[in-house]
Amino acid sequence: MTRQSDFHLSEGSVEDELLVPGKETAEKSDYVFTVHLCRSGLYFDIPPEKSIAEVLLDNGLDVLMACEEGVCGTCLSRVVAGQPDHRDMILSREEKASGRTIAICRSRSLSPVLTLDL
Repeated sequence: MTRQSDFHLSEGSVEDELLVPGKETAEKSDYVFTVHLCRSGLYFDIPPEKSIAEVLLDNGLDVLMACEEGVCGTCLSRVVAGQPDHRDMILSREEKASGRTIAICRSRSLSPVLTLDL
C-alpha cells in the first residue's frame, strides 16, 4: 500500500494542458465557409484561421462578445440554415444537437454556407 508521503513526483513529470473548446473537431471544418447574415443580406467568407466574429468585426459590424473562448454566451446567435460545428462550452448537448444557436466567437460550420439571424 502506498502512503501519500511515499509518493513523489519528479520535476517535469506533470504537464499543464489548455483545453481548447472544439479542439477535437478541428479537422472537420478547417476550411473556408460562407456566413450569410439574413437581416442585412451580407455574405462573408470565413477562413480557417479566423472566427465568424473576427471576420464580422474586421468588416465593421458590431458584434457582442466578451470572453472570445466560447464560455460566456455573449455572442450566441440564432442559426437560420446550415449546420454549426460547435466548439463552445456554453451550449448544452441538446442545444448543440438542435443546431439553432451558435457561439460565433469560437464555433464554425460543417456546411458550406451558414445563415445567421444577424
